[in-house]
Amino acid sequence: MFPGPCVATVYLWMGYKPRAEAHAPATRVGVAGVERSFSPSWRTRLSVVKRHVDGGDRVADLAALTGYSQTAIYNWIRRYRIGGTEALMALDKRKKAGGDAADGGGKPLEPDGVGDAPSPRERDLERQVSELRMEVDVLKEVVGLLKKDPGVDLEDLSNLERSLVVDALKGRWAVNGLCLLLDLPRSCYYYHLSRRPARETKAAERKAKGEALKAAFDDNWRAYGYRRLYDALNANGEKVSEGLVRSLMNELDVHPMTPKRRRYSSYMGEISPAAPNLLERDFHTVVPGVKLLTDITEFRLADGKLYLSPVVDCYDGKVLTYTMGEHPDAALVNTMLEQLRAVLPEGARPIIHSDQGCHYQWPGWLRRMREYGWTRSMSRKGCSPDNSACEGFFGRLKNEMFHNHDHSRTTVEQFKPLLAGYIRWYNTTRVKRSLGSQSPDQYRRSLGLIA
Repeated sequence: MFPGPCVATVYLWMGYKPRAEAHAPATRVGVAGVERSFSPSWRTRLSVVKRHVDGGDRVADLAALTGYSQTAIYNWIRRYRIGGTEALMALDKRKKAGGDAADGGGKPLEPDGVGDAPSPRERDLERQVSELRMEVDVLKEVVGLLKKDPGVDLEDLSNLERSLVVDALKGRWAVNGLCLLLDLPRSCYYYHLSRRPARETKAAERKAKGEALKAAFDDNWRAYGYRRLYDALNANGEKVSEGLVRSLMNELDVHPMTPKRRRYSSYMGEISPAAPNLLERDFHTVVPGVKLLTDITEFRLADGKLYLSPVVDCYDGKVLTYTMGEHPDAALVNTMLEQLRAVLPEGARPIIHSDQGCHYQWPGWLRRMREYGWTRSMSRKGCSPDNSACEGFFGRLKNEMFHNHDHSRTTVEQFKPLLAGYIRWYNTTRVKRSLGSQSPDQYRRSLGLIA
């Protein structure tokens, strides 16, 4: 129950001045045992109002604690919301202008809000205006803070989103009123408030992992998809899941580009009898240097074309050697065979599989194959799946380092070192999940095949 008025209060309300206390400031004792003046300073009023507006204390509790009437406190709150701190300070100036009872002038001091208390209709209108202003502020925060559409339904907000809105407006409106408007239990708001440090820590960790992901993507020719980015981040000590990697890639717009271009073809008809298809699409081997694949691919650049002729080992996909040239002539493939002979161990007898391009049917190629003791194998005419492992290497190469970057102004001479750098990275650094998330060189080193 609220404490009843003391005798001095009743006298003042009735306009009666007791002899001994006629010129003494009227006082009232609250339940906290603290004597309060009926003419509090603006600082006292402001502290009471702040406890309601900022702290969310109920007016009834404040009245019981301080000894001031609920009507007076409501009046202070109304003045504060309309005019701010200056409105509370104006009350002191008004009372000083009207005279002080201690000087014998003016009328006895009355509790704030008693002499000029608004009518019930005015209080109802003020309450409605206040609620509408609060609703407008809430909608502004929903649009500005949560980035929602202006026509969003507040019922569609999650409890976390509602608590964020309450937290943003609690300095302007009472927590109780905001929670009622948003249909959010106070306990739920304070729960999310207590969880804020954990959310901020988690957000900082996510941001750091996003930066690490973007760095790994940029350092690897902007070519990695989510699987290899997952492998790269975990290899660097970043504990992430594939789901988080996909989420961060979408959030940061980190995606390799894969436009399709016309494939180069070197088929010029039957120049000499084609060799049989010895691989029959079986590109697996347990010994390096036994099944080797070759083909030619084309790059269109600003000042011409560049052709690449590599040799790919079916054992682990490593590029054993390659040649580059501005013309797809016999010298391009013949030089590649000579380089391959220097790379393979003495006495090696691999199967060299190719398509039926004219380069692999010319006399110079056939003579070198017989001289080195190597075996020819050819795909069927116009059947790229028969050499799909080599075609797959070309597809990865172009998607990761050519189509994924702007080479519209790159010249042939400028592109050659870029291509050589990519092949070096492909052999030494680029991870392959089929090799246990290792590069071909790392895989061979782990088996003791290379130093």
